[in-house]
Amino acid sequence: YTQELQQLALTMEVLDQVTTENDNALAAEKVPVISEKTAKFLSMIHGYLDTRKQMDAKYADEDPGELLANFDVGAEVAKPSYTQELQQQSVDGKPVMSMSELYEAAELAKPVYEKIVQKLVDKVHAATDDDDDDDQVVFAPLKGAKRAEEKANDDYAQRVPGPGASWLFDIVRGSIKFGSTEELCKCMELLKEPEDATEFRLVKAKNRFQNPTLSGYRDFNVCIQITVPNEDGDGSFQHICELQIHHIAIKSLSKELHSHHYYEFFRSYFDGATATLTDRMADLEMIAGGEKLDSEYLTKMLT
Repeated sequence: YTQELQQLALTMEVLDQVTTENDNALAAEKVPVISEKTAKFLSMIHGYLDTRKQMDAKYADEDPGELLANFDVGAEVAKPSYTQELQQQSVDGKPVMSMSELYEAAELAKPVYEKIVQKLVDKVHAATDDDDDDDQVVFAPLKGAKRAEEKANDDYAQRVPGPGASWLFDIVRGSIKFGSTEELCKCMELLKEPEDATEFRLVKAKNRFQNPTLSGYRDFNVCIQITVPNEDGDGSFQHICELQIHHIAIKSLSKELHSHHYYEFFRSYFDGATATLTDRMADLEMIAGGEKLDSEYLTKMLT
């Protein structure tokens, strides 16, 4: 009996060796030569998937009740109607007709905007009994004129009423970083229903906690229309400014993982077609998981 077992074990070992050799031979025949471009592409897929997994997990830790994802910004600001009411105004209160008029107005609007945002942060701290030293308010310089000109021509040249420059809402911009879900929710509540409606109003909002970016980044991106006094104090005009509202822990992890790097890579790879990127990412996840796509699309991506 012992001899039979030994013979069986020897036979199994030989068969296993033959099978392994055959598998290796078959694999060698089927493995294609991977170009440097393809190798980078596949590496970026896996990097993207890992980043997304970590970003999703971080949000789950910070907001287990999904209060931020479920925050209702309001249909009227989630998908605003782009009428003349939302066009940027010149200092005389009429729709801007040129970049120079837009920047003249922005120069006056910037200090007013900064005062409003700082007051907003103070109200959030008072309402939440949280004066967190880690909270940060950052006011960026006015958007570069060259980039603004490109954006007006590329994104808004066909919008009616024109001109494209009148639809640029991010010339004056800033950001707030809060350390808790409670603070972010309170900030959005104050933006939706300001104590002084003559000071500013919320005109556009994206809840990216509800619809995160491809890499899993989440924040609120809003635009507020503020009232700006003229230099001579005789009258005022309206100016729309951008405000990004971040969660400190999510922002820090995003920076650590270079999450925006993956977004920019795939946006460039698909020629800037950001509207289709989400669908394409589902395909990329299939590739990374070892599933097959149709040969036509796979060839298009890897050549």
